[in-house]
Amino acid sequence: MTNTLFPGPAGPPAVMLGSGPGPSPSLDPNAGGPPVRAILQEADHETGLRGWSLVVSRGDRPAVWPRHHFSRGARPPLIGARETALRALGYEPEPGEEWCWQESTTLDGKRVTMYAGMTVRAVARDQAAAL
Repeated sequence: MTNTLFPGPAGPPAVMLGSGPGPSPSLDPNAGGPPVRAILQEADHETGLRGWSLVVSRGDRPAVWPRHHFSRGARPPLIGARETALRALGYEPEPGEEWCWQESTTLDGKRVTMYAGMTVRAVARDQAAAL
């Protein structure tokens, strides 16, 4: 089975979340290399917060990936809320991209978690400042 959400090895990265500012001035996330992915996941595995987290996987160290935590809730945030959070992090969906959903069983096999992802691009700094 092809994994369209997380290209490459099957499944999400072992470390999904990080913290840090928006796009790094020393790393152009749209200049070649692997695509920059926005990943929406249940819970914040790094901090243990419940709810949903959005992280931008840029190909650099996971510890500096931009992220946004949505307040607690069992339902995933609506598309508009996800896109607002992406813009606040300095990103926007690539034209024509849609969220792709995938489920994964926890290592202990007791729970199924949901992930969604899409390819994104950095928003121009002047455009991000206007938002």
